[in-house]
Amino acid sequence: MFRLGGGNFTPNTVEENTQALADLLPQGVAWEAKNLEESNMYKLLRALSKEFKRVQSKVNEFVTEHDPETTINLIEEWEAAVGIPDDCFKNDVSLDLRRKQVVAKLAKMNVQTAKDFIDLAAYFGYSVIIKDITEGSTFPLTLPFTLGGDSSGTMHVKFVDLDTPGNVFPLTLPFTLGGDSNIIICIFNKLKPSTVEIIYSYRDS
Repeated sequence: MFRLGGGNFTPNTVEENTQALADLLPQGVAWEAKNLEESNMYKLLRALSKEFKRVQSKVNEFVTEHDPETTINLIEEWEAAVGIPDDCFKNDVSLDLRRKQVVAKLAKMNVQTAKDFIDLAAYFGYSVIIKDITEGSTFPLTLPFTLGGDSSGTMHVKFVDLDTPGNVFPLTLPFTLGGDSNIIICIFNKLKPSTVEIIYSYRDS
């Protein structure tokens, strides 16, 4: 029967729909033709099942396209709804990244803690460590935070799995990086408290 699997509605085959319709009919000698492929009753059920399959396919398309993680044809509408392109997110990248950007703007940009920043980077495939340079300890769990008696501070973001880009000095802000790590730097700079400065480093620095 029509089923839900892996987050999407999966349409039945014509044969599955035909059998499902046949199973709904009464049992008995008078209804034996429902299971005989050469009978007119079976042919009628098979013809109806094709329309059922078309409707199920449309339901599957609806579910797929209205999920930003699986959409194809509605990706531009999703981007327009969340304001992409913007300073950090572009729409001339891969479809997978475009989907991730939409989901990030919908559900992952309300960062409150260091872990939120780390999780956001991980969502885009990057491993980072965040520390408060002023104190030399793990970055506090609540933002905004107070360091040295005021609300300013320096946050150290270290890319664990990336080497320093060869054409830039990593500690100067603002700066432009080659490669996709640019997206994380742009997002972090946009989401950080206004009184916090971020210094970026890499695994080879």
